[in-house]
Amino acid sequence: MLVKNLRFNGLATLAVCLVFALGASVSAQRDHGNHGSWGGSRSGGDRGSYGSSRGDVQRSTSNNRGTVHYGTNNNVSRDLRTGRVSVDRMPPLRRYEPHDWAWNHHDLFHDGYRWGYYHYDRWWRDDSFLFGFYLFSPVGPWVYSPWYYYPSLPPYISQDRVIIVNSEPSDWGSINDGWREYRWTPPSGGRGDYTDLDYALQDLTIVFDDRNPEAISRLCPSSGRVAIYSDGRYGYSLNSGDFYDTFKDGATGPRTTNYRILQVKTNGHDVANVLAQQDYTDPWGKAVSVFHTYRLVQEGPNVVIRSFGTYQTRPW
Repeated sequence: MLVKNLRFNGLATLAVCLVFALGASVSAQRDHGNHGSWGGSRSGGDRGSYGSSRGDVQRSTSNNRGTVHYGTNNNVSRDLRTGRVSVDRMPPLRRYEPHDWAWNHHDLFHDGYRWGYYHYDRWWRDDSFLFGFYLFSPVGPWVYSPWYYYPSLPPYISQDRVIIVNSEPSDWGSINDGWREYRWTPPSGGRGDYTDLDYALQDLTIVFDDRNPEAISRLCPSSGRVAIYSDGRYGYSLNSGDFYDTFKDGATGPRTTNYRILQVKTNGHDVANVLAQQDYTDPWGKAVSVFHTYRLVQEGPNVVIRSFGTYQTRPW
């Protein structure tokens, strides 16, 4: 009888402990919202301390070609006669002949197409960009740059740098169907547990607000491709090295005043679609907003960008 009572009491105690542990687990999941299985739950939010734990990518110029050499100057801000323009749409693809460029070197627009760029610095030259395959006029085989809406950045890139991936969704708006809202709180020092996605979202703000090169390296994949969208439509994909160069040019060029994460939706475990807003001051001193979309994917210890897009106006 004594042995039976001891066994019964032991089983009862074990059951109570299991119920308590299960309740604590459910409570923790409620406290952390819908983080699901995103990896890397950590405490604290010191920008300077979490890089090594996320597997920093050490990277120089991504295509290993050395110094960029265009040997040209398509910065129209050197001509003080050029007044402010706004870039409000992408016209249909059209290829001009080389002689069309000769007479148009003082104008930022012709027939609705951008020609050159208007940099904040009058003395900025084409060779100062990191990416070595921009095109500055719609001449020859070209596609729109990811940063076409920014007058201070080059408008086109060479078509031979891109690849069309048939499996990419053609419409960004269809990607979010059935996905769950993710409640993001920016990590802050010493309070709460945060996932790799939380830190990746914080990196996005650091990239534009602080022009932080380490955050750029953490977000950009070291291999594979990144899909490029414009106004919600898939255009093409860039290899990881070319994306790194163009992303760094775009993130560090415009004078950002505020970068905000507006919406995050996830598939519950390893993919997140993000809508963000960049407020910046254009080269003429006017406040402008452009909207960005990202597909962030957990790949090992890192959350990296696998698609990037721009909208002139907020899509939703």
